[in-house]
Amino acid sequence: MVAIENMFVNTGTQTIIPTKSFERLGRISIYACNRLKFIFPWNVAECVVCLEKLEIFFCSELENIIEKDDQGVRGSKAKTLFPKLRHIKLSNLPNLENVWKQECYEKSEMEWHSLKSLRVWNCEKLNRLFMGENSAPNLDSMNCSEEWFNKLLWEDQQAKNRCKKKRIYNKGIREEDL
Repeated sequence: MVAIENMFVNTGTQTIIPTKSFERLGRISIYACNRLKFIFPWNVAECVVCLEKLEIFFCSELENIIEKDDQGVRGSKAKTLFPKLRHIKLSNLPNLENVWKQECYEKSEMEWHSLKSLRVWNCEKLNRLFMGENSAPNLDSMNCSEEWFNKLLWEDQQAKNRCKKKRIYNKGIREEDL
């Protein structure tokens, strides 16, 4: 098995895989890639417009899903990422700190307009989902531990209350449930 660290290698003038190659990508499943620090550079995340399902499991070194670009990620740009994303599953990611790397003092939210389900398990360092007043209006379920949910930082109290009504607490989760 090959240990992947980065599939977006920069050769100085261009990446090996052009960012437009990811436009029609509908599902991403990443399992046990323990050397990954992040999933998408910012310029690729902007191109993944058809993504409907994102699953990331057992990646011990993963810190961010989206890495900040040199100019810095601004909240207004981040709002529109992944417009068709319906399902997110994150499990056993002990170093995951952020959806995207951003300065903590910035108040930002992601729209997540298509998001139906969110499952987060054993991602204890992840403490912010960037959900605001208008985020995830179609969320049907949020599966997580009660302890993790209670320590989340929210962009908006209304978002917290809305998600609280949709949450499903599990004392334990089986791998087949992921």
